[in-house]
Amino acid sequence: MSRGREVSLLVDGGQVFERESPVCAYWLTRCEGFKVVAGNRELGVVESVACEWPLGRAEGLVLRSGHRQTRLDAGRVLAVVPAQQLLLAVRERSPSRLRPAASGVARAGLAVVNHLAAGLRTAAWLALLAARLLFAAAVKLGRSAGRDLPPAARAAAETIRTGTVPR
Repeated sequence: MSRGREVSLLVDGGQVFERESPVCAYWLTRCEGFKVVAGNRELGVVESVACEWPLGRAEGLVLRSGHRQTRLDAGRVLAVVPAQQLLLAVRERSPSRLRPAASGVARAGLAVVNHLAAGLRTAAWLALLAARLLFAAAVKLGRSAGRDLPPAARAAAETIRTGTVPR
């Protein structure tokens, strides 16, 4: 696995056990006090471990960094270096930097969609109104000429009048 090579370059001394290793799973359940590093950033020190059941796999880690306490999903851990009491984790972008811009774009997009929907509703209402007026005019014209509408025109007019399509 190429990550193993990358991990060994990051860690001087001490054997590295990757995520898939049962040794890594073992140490994840017993890693209180281990430092957690993601990329070049230290996330904190493991304060406690949340497990499925007493002898199960680790689900999450509670980290302490100064006065701040955070939870780290155990699935984000790439490797463990027990000799150095070190966990290497996947680096994630901070959502706080992206959220304001993304929510502003989403709000603007939603406003555009709402305006388009309102415009389409208005256009559909106007088209229905025009069709009904044309139908009324065609019926008058047909009656004044002394003949009824052809069957296809009558079916189309009925569809327009009721707003349903015959199957």
